[in-house]
Amino acid sequence: MGKREETEKQILNAAVQIISEKGYNATKTSEIAILADISEAIIFKYYKTKKGLLTAIVNKAIEVLGRELAYKPIQRILTSSADKSLDEVFDMIIEDRIQLILKNHALLKVMLTEVQYHTDLRDLVLDQVVNPIFKDFRVFMKVQRDLGLIDPELDDEIILRMIASGLFSSVLKRVIMNQPFDEVEIKREMLQVKRILMKGIMLNS
Repeated sequence: MGKREETEKQILNAAVQIISEKGYNATKTSEIAILADISEAIIFKYYKTKKGLLTAIVNKAIEVLGRELAYKPIQRILTSSADKSLDEVFDMIIEDRIQLILKNHALLKVMLTEVQYHTDLRDLVLDQVVNPIFKDFRVFMKVQRDLGLIDPELDDEIILRMIASGLFSSVLKRVIMNQPFDEVEIKREMLQVKRILMKGIMLNS
């Protein structure tokens, strides 16, 4: 890793830490510089503006969380689980998401909080993460319907929206209320959401 890449990493890691604790508006670039052990001028040399720094953070979140950790594991689960029950697939997704949350909760917090206020960043998340997952989900759901397991009258987009909001409501609650990310409690909540969803979308449930 070159000097520039190492410095950028220091800046981004420091920014993620402070923004996750204080929020974007309350964070000063001088605080980021102190934590990153660099001069404030270096930040603006690399990112020009505070908004540019935030965009870089969300881009990093999309790269790390979005493509590699948020999308690709789900893609592998959905595309390799034709022989598994929907219940098993849900369990695999839940376990994967919990590990994602616990290992990257500061970065996740920044992304979930700030995309609410910046439409360009939200569009980036939709394009790079949400839409690819939905595409693979539709293929998976077609297989489940062909097997006669899913109510054919239910819309895929609505089902996916309910799954996402249900499974991540516990995460959003902790982000908004600044609560600790407890693995046991998060898993308990997600498994209960799974039971509710399974009864709602499956035939003969």
